[in-house]
Amino acid sequence: MRLIAIVLMLVLSATTRASAWGFAAHRIVTENATAKMPPGLSAFYEANADALSDASIEPDSVLRDREGEREARRHYLDLDELGSPPFAGVPADEAAARRLYGDRKLGRAGLLPWRVAQVYGQLREAFRDKDWRKAIVRSGWLAHYIADAYQPLHTTKNHDGDESCNQGVHAAFETDMIDRRKALYRTQTLPEPGLDPGVVEDPARFILTEMIGNYDLVDDILVADTQAVRAVKKQRKDYYEEMERQVGPLARRQMSRAAAVFIAFCHAAWLQAGQPAPPSTSLKQRPPR
Repeated sequence: MRLIAIVLMLVLSATTRASAWGFAAHRIVTENATAKMPPGLSAFYEANADALSDASIEPDSVLRDREGEREARRHYLDLDELGSPPFAGVPADEAAARRLYGDRKLGRAGLLPWRVAQVYGQLREAFRDKDWRKAIVRSGWLAHYIADAYQPLHTTKNHDGDESCNQGVHAAFETDMIDRRKALYRTQTLPEPGLDPGVVEDPARFILTEMIGNYDLVDDILVADTQAVRAVKKQRKDYYEEMERQVGPLARRQMSRAAAVFIAFCHAAWLQAGQPAPPSTSLKQRPPR
């Protein structure tokens, strides 16, 4: 009974909206993508893999500490704050979305697709200016925000299960479940092959469309949490083993897709910048923020 109480306490622990996939998951997505970059970029990213991995967690650390709630809003888009499935009325253009919903409502719902587009533009400019240190930092940030878009609970106002008796599910799914089996997630979340960089013609529209698809996975996670808690109470099973059994494959598919999309975004930014030749050796010094 004591063990059950401890597990339930962990399950019911709250998470903040500024957090997304846990640090380990973000590093895994970024590092797996780094190893699969296309010719012209692979040597650059591999030589600076450590700095890129470090930059991929900065939105949840450096930027969050610096900008607080303003940064928190960049990590999600609660689609059900803006409409109902299939969310056909949600504009991909940020200015149009602000006109339709107003700054206050849109800020409350979240800004993730437009943050991805903003950082994508910064990466493209860094490539164009041959500012390689900035390119590594912005690439890391971009990896982070893209991965956030593939965390299904970042698409709903019921992000921590408060509306469905699933309190604490957010951290349980995205951090604790993965942290317990990091090696498995590292080896089974390699990027999907061959995503065309042409998909990045409109970054915000692409991410919004993907998030609408990911919204359909929310119920799978909530149901898995309910069943895992029931298994703890009725059969004394391990909550995280039950979550892994039911939605671990889902999490791995989402992380794999995020890595593939990140590769495509980096490739597209580089192509649009004129394919400048990046250095193939480590930049060594810590990139400026």
